[in-house]
Amino acid sequence: MEERKISLNILGCCVLRDTFGMHPDDGGYVVNRYVQIPSPISLVTASPLLRKDAEIEDTVFEGKSGFVKRCQLLELRKQVFDYLGGASSDYLIIDCAEARKNVLYFPGTGGWFTESHKDLLARFIENGLLPELYELIDILEMERETLYACLRDFCDRLLAQYDKKHIILFEIKAVKFHSDGRLFQVFGGKNKIAEQYNARMKLCFDYVKTYLEGCHIVEFPHNVVGDTHHKWGRALLHYVPEYYDYAQEAVDIITKRAGSLEEEQEELTRLKHDYETALRKKYGDILQASMEQTELEKRSGEKILKYERYFKKLLIEDGKEKIRAYLEELGIRSCAFYGRTQITYVFLPWFRSWGIHIEYVVENYSVKSVWEGIPFIKRSDSKLLDSRNMIICDINYEAIKRRLAALGYTGTVLSYNDLISPRGDAFSNTP
Repeated sequence: MEERKISLNILGCCVLRDTFGMHPDDGGYVVNRYVQIPSPISLVTASPLLRKDAEIEDTVFEGKSGFVKRCQLLELRKQVFDYLGGASSDYLIIDCAEARKNVLYFPGTGGWFTESHKDLLARFIENGLLPELYELIDILEMERETLYACLRDFCDRLLAQYDKKHIILFEIKAVKFHSDGRLFQVFGGKNKIAEQYNARMKLCFDYVKTYLEGCHIVEFPHNVVGDTHHKWGRALLHYVPEYYDYAQEAVDIITKRAGSLEEEQEELTRLKHDYETALRKKYGDILQASMEQTELEKRSGEKILKYERYFKKLLIEDGKEKIRAYLEELGIRSCAFYGRTQITYVFLPWFRSWGIHIEYVVENYSVKSVWEGIPFIKRSDSKLLDSRNMIICDINYEAIKRRLAALGYTGTVLSYNDLISPRGDAFSNTP
């Protein structure tokens, strides 16, 4: 007798569906029902429709797939949980990735909707289905009490259909690089968007993970990058094939192997480590090839190469979190940057998101004396010695350290290289 396949319902972004869809026969699973697009906030709030029983003509969805039409209708009518509950399954797989999107609040109806297909939103309004006036809301700016009440309601509705032992929660992250298997490229102009997406997703994931303690967790491994030739196109959540192999193997561990939750977690941890190692090796080598190609194309010499080596560390070694932890360990809450370079452009939004005040940037200037609201201090100006913490963002950091010492600087001096590879103590000019 053929073994019965494990059945799944899925509520979340495309990553969840692709975890199975990227493998033959859905990886040996049966996907009963799948809903994408709605934010968890929209799922538990009132409908934005002007008339709840409104007939919505098929012409409104012209040019859209049947899947998009179904997901939008379910969200407009607030029937997502009813739809999922209409087909029982062995497991429910969820994520908080749709929380990366803004939500729309319609004062005229008191209803909420997810910002996604803007052309459809315009058609809904043109056809008299939704009010013309709405407020665009970033969940990072919502009152935490309001946001957490929505997330609590979201979790409670999931628990009304599944116990925690049959809920699998995925951690999802936006990536900033993509590869064709030969070279690396940065997602042009999307660095800030990726940062916003990750902040929103993490905020919701952390709450849901805590509230649903005891459910199964599939963590996002380090070193994942985007796939230039992904089946659905190039995007911040469209990963290389290795990720989907990892994700399905994680689900296999959860659904097909007996053992305690502790044993399951040990197995998942080993799996994550193995894939992180494999990803580091493969894409580290590809990034090295990309840097060599960049050097040839740009002919910018050693300076560009050194910056790119540093960005390789940030990518492959999860450097951002190391930097944050090291600065926190040193108790640095304000500092100055020495040099406005590619590294300064990366550091500035990070430091600000961590609540670290940037006092000034040491850089020569001719006309503009302010950058991003931060004053410039010329390299010859004695005021550059005022800050108690100096972060050197220039590749000539050893020479700059010697120069600061010669000028009598007595504060803490850290190069960008010190931050990614801390030696245990900060360099200080203090006697």
